[in-house]
Amino acid sequence: MWGEWFTAMREALPGAKAEVEDWSALLAAAGLTPDTSRSFLLDLPAPLSAAARETVVETFTRQRDKFAEHLTADDVATLDRLLDAQDAAGLARRPDVFLLRARTLHIAHRV
Repeated sequence: MWGEWFTAMREALPGAKAEVEDWSALLAAAGLTPDTSRSFLLDLPAPLSAAARETVVETFTRQRDKFAEHLTADDVATLDRLLDAQDAAGLARRPDVFLLRARTLHIAHRV
């Protein structure tokens, strides 16, 4: 879903063209000298702390709000149940909720 949204968002930009995500080449084309890329992994297994659980709930809430119009009624109902703090199957109460996230940072400097 995120990939489709991002592709549509980029295609809607003025002067957009299909581009392979070669970050070194993109940074160089912008007048920067690529230095390095570094990936960071956050792996928090269940059971989560209250703060980590809140992060998961906030992430699901943002995704539900952003994509609700593109989802089926059943999918929205499922997300609403997951986001219901009183529901035993909800993210706020489930014992099996975990957080796994990867981010990549591309570093460059001006020429």
